[in-house]
Amino acid sequence: AGSDPFFEYILLSERLLLYKPDLVILSINSSDVNEVIIRGGQERFKPDGRIEFSNPPSWEWLYAVSYIFRHIIHDFYDYDHILKNKAELEGLTTLALSKLFLEIKRFCKLAKKQRFILLTVFNPIKFEVDKNDYCLLPLINKLKTDTSVAYLDLLDYYKNVEKMTKYNSSQYYWEKDLHHNSKGYDVFARGVEWKL
Repeated sequence: AGSDPFFEYILLSERLLLYKPDLVILSINSSDVNEVIIRGGQERFKPDGRIEFSNPPSWEWLYAVSYIFRHIIHDFYDYDHILKNKAELEGLTTLALSKLFLEIKRFCKLAKKQRFILLTVFNPIKFEVDKNDYCLLPLINKLKTDTSVAYLDLLDYYKNVEKMTKYNSSQYYWEKDLHHNSKGYDVFARGVEWKL
């Protein structure tokens, strides 16, 4: 929770490879796209060991203390919950998906070098199951032509194998958090087992 594939690559390469894994499962969902938009990609890791995130808007301090300002920003200027204007969000999302693609390829190189199997799992959030679509589809479509990447699109699995729809999806996700509950992680695990 609170991590993303860029931090996970560092965790894997610097700590977890000591355990000589046979299989590594990298899970990505749409919140990772937002994290890349907010934090940046590999460029956040500086040569001197520092981490430097993308700069927030100059008015973020006012947003933090004023509900009136939040109302103005969201309802008049069309900013979303990650403080990005919806007009600029499409370009930022495309850039974030490109960075995620390169990071997956970086994981693949590490897997080949260290001789472990890598499975990248794309995990939909509840509202994405409900609308049967998610922002990760351009990334998944790009990977379809790349035979070096093993991946699982759980949205497709949920829909076609588990028969999850907008009418029953609330059984698999926490009401407020929108991540899986225990029943949801059970179908997640069945999907990974099915793919393996």
